[in-house]
Amino acid sequence: MISDVRSARGPRVNGAALKAFRDLQGMNQTALSKATAEVGRRISTSHINRLESGARNWPSLQITSTLATALGVRVGDLLAHERCDEFND
Repeated sequence: MISDVRSARGPRVNGAALKAFRDLQGMNQTALSKATAEVGRRISTSHINRLESGARNWPSLQITSTLATALGVRVGDLLAHERCDEFND
C-alpha cells in the first residue's frame, strides 16, 4: 500500500542551518511563517521554532521544500548531513 506522500517523514532538517538562512534573509520566525504562506503552505512559527531548536527534526518533505522555497535555498541546504565514520577512517 502506498502511503500519503504529504504525511511521509522526510529527511532530517538541520535546525542551525534553518536559523542561519532565516537570519541571512533578515527574517524572524513570524516573517518566515508568512513567507511560507505566500509560497503555498503556511508553516506556524511554533513549528519553525521546534525545527530550529531541534525539538522536531523530521518534518515532511513538503514542509522542508516549502521552507527552502520561502528562504530561496535548495532543500539540501536545510538537511542535516550525518557524519559516517566508516568512510572517514
